[in-house]
Amino acid sequence: MRKTRFDEGYFERGIHYGRRGGYSSLEVKTRVSMEYFELLLYAKKRFHIDFINGKDKRALDVGCAYGYGLRVLQSLGYKTYGLDRSRFALRKAKASAYGHEVLVTTAEYPPFRDKFDLIVCTNLLEHVMHPGVVVNALYRCLRRGGFLLASSPSKLSLFRLMPHQDETHVNVASPGYWKTVFEAFEWSQLKTASLQWIPFSWLLLGKIVTITVPMFGDTVVVLGQK
Repeated sequence: MRKTRFDEGYFERGIHYGRRGGYSSLEVKTRVSMEYFELLLYAKKRFHIDFINGKDKRALDVGCAYGYGLRVLQSLGYKTYGLDRSRFALRKAKASAYGHEVLVTTAEYPPFRDKFDLIVCTNLLEHVMHPGVVVNALYRCLRRGGFLLASSPSKLSLFRLMPHQDETHVNVASPGYWKTVFEAFEWSQLKTASLQWIPFSWLLLGKIVTITVPMFGDTVVVLGQK
């Protein structure tokens, strides 16, 4: 794998986003926002905790890119913070005023002293060679009773057979692998699931539709409460 810069070329002109107008396109912005909201609804269902009410709560979006997830969290009342390794992406987030504070840093070294009620880490862990280091760093940023909501593409998904996979996905793994990574830490609750996003549901129904499958979904979701 050649080293990839997460710059304008990746977000706006790469094969993954650039073919339909880039990450800044209305299509991507709408779909990503819906995916964030669907993950929060799923977490609410699994933990019986109202993640849709963020009043008086602090939330961190790790790998926030242009800030679409931050916008969702803000709309739910959370005091929001974001971090990303891409200076280009964070310039976009800051220009849109998403997040109370957005910082350029890697997920291994979050520079926060205060603890968070919720940390969201979507489509990030597949980009790092040592995800346990990232999970450890985020675990330390949670207050006691706080939640970490993570998602990552599944190695077992049939979509992995499609061409033009993202070359920066250096650690796409199975649900069992991610469960083992997270089990290394002391959670009061830990749940792992395999979700299948129904293609084009957001275009046809105006919302993202997911179903839980035994193991062959396209997305692994891990929910941990400290």
